Amino acid sequence: MKPVTFPEQTVVYAANQPEYQPLPAHRIPDSPEGEIITCWELSPEEASELIWSRRLYIRVCTFGQPLQPILPQIESPWEPAGSFGAERPAPEPETLEMPSNNAIHPDPDAGRIHPDKETPHG
Repeated sequence: MKPVTFPEQTVVYAANQPEYQPLPAHRIPDSPEGEIITCWELSPEEASELIWSRRLYIRVCTFGQPLQPILPQIESPWEPAGSFGAERPAPEPETLEMPSNNAIHPDPDAGRIHPDKETPHG
């Protein structure tokens, strides 16, 4: 699964931060909740697995901060439910930086998953 550009995007988070994957997003202006919308594309294998299992796991890095509410959805928030709509030209997105993991965690390995190390859950 990977984040993809989309016509309504207005910003790209971490575009100039090699430690992160750039994240195209739409920042909703004047949203009291500070809403951000991203769009993700599944590989054919992931799409098959999702259809078969009907389960989607979401991993969120909180960097020790409270978990923010999320709302996974299939429908585009700009189109009526069940419609595909026409393509629209994308506005020029701005670039924003993600907080550095080291600024929040002095231990650079905090919160990282290492394939050669056992995780707390086995």
